[in-house]
Amino acid sequence: MKEIDELFDKAINDKIFPSASLLVFEKENILYKNVYGTLSYESGIKAGRAHLYDVASLTKPLVTSLLIAFLIQRNELKPGNELAYYFKEYKRPDKLGITVMEMLSHRSGLPAHREYFRNIPEERWGSGIARDEIINLALNEEIGERGKTLYSDIDFIILGYLTEVVSTVSLRDFYAENILKPLSLTASDFCGNSRFRNESLMVPVSGGFVGVDDENSRAMGGIAGHSGLFSNAEEIYRMLLELYNSYNDLDYKIFKPSIVRELLRLSNDFLPGMFRGGFDTPVESGSQYGDYFTGDVIAHLGFTGTSFVMDLGSGFGIILLTNRVCPDRNNFRIRDFRREIHNHISRIFLRSRGNL
Repeated sequence: MKEIDELFDKAINDKIFPSASLLVFEKENILYKNVYGTLSYESGIKAGRAHLYDVASLTKPLVTSLLIAFLIQRNELKPGNELAYYFKEYKRPDKLGITVMEMLSHRSGLPAHREYFRNIPEERWGSGIARDEIINLALNEEIGERGKTLYSDIDFIILGYLTEVVSTVSLRDFYAENILKPLSLTASDFCGNSRFRNESLMVPVSGGFVGVDDENSRAMGGIAGHSGLFSNAEEIYRMLLELYNSYNDLDYKIFKPSIVRELLRLSNDFLPGMFRGGFDTPVESGSQYGDYFTGDVIAHLGFTGTSFVMDLGSGFGIILLTNRVCPDRNNFRIRDFRREIHNHISRIFLRSRGNL
């Protein structure tokens, strides 16, 4: 796939990102995969398939949404459960009635982001006290316009904590035991805490830092519902394949089809660009996922330059991992590149199947 490789080589030369990992798939078949560049512009260390990327907000659907689905499957949680049942902060009149599904769909009215980490001295980051403080700040956050889609980190900080409250197990351990282990995934992990960092495997982020780019997550020890997962393209593919198989009642390992279909059920007022069970959907025009993913699609973007998109009908999907934040997180040219590369890849493989 010379044309694809040339686009990546150009992006690296143009300093859109220092490294990238690409995987294109259709159901059980990997159609194309490659890695590009070096871990940083100065390192000279070539990126490899085993390197782990800070997937940033892909943590939301691939960790928190999946754990919520698992708790639903175990009859320990329901999508319509109200947060007030678990948290006293949600017994307030403005928060009363907010449900798990509203939080998953980013329609609770919580703001997009808050720099909670600024309330905590950096020397205390990673401590249990720091983590509890951020969770407390999130639970006490003011509600804005409930029912309107507003993508929010805070929704998923709270949902990640909810999985711990319901399961009585830490987020990291609960995920490892019930998602990673059944899928035989051995590389993916919450690697933000210094105890888990491996500088020979983890791709650097802003300023060349090895660990979680998001400061709220970093202050929480790198283990949070909104950010903190490190993974590679092949393991993300196997997570997505589990969702595809379950959704289509095929050879699934964890989730019953009814559970995944309920998680991904479209609301009655669904519009393109809204969220379904914590998963993004492409907007109608100008999408970073390109112009060819329409209909029954799940996707997500990550701040560090990561993304995935998958058609639940055809099983065709694209996984893109980069560390575009290294060394400078104010470099946003990944947005145009994502759109270009998704369109280019889609045209190649759709044309080869006579679908274009």
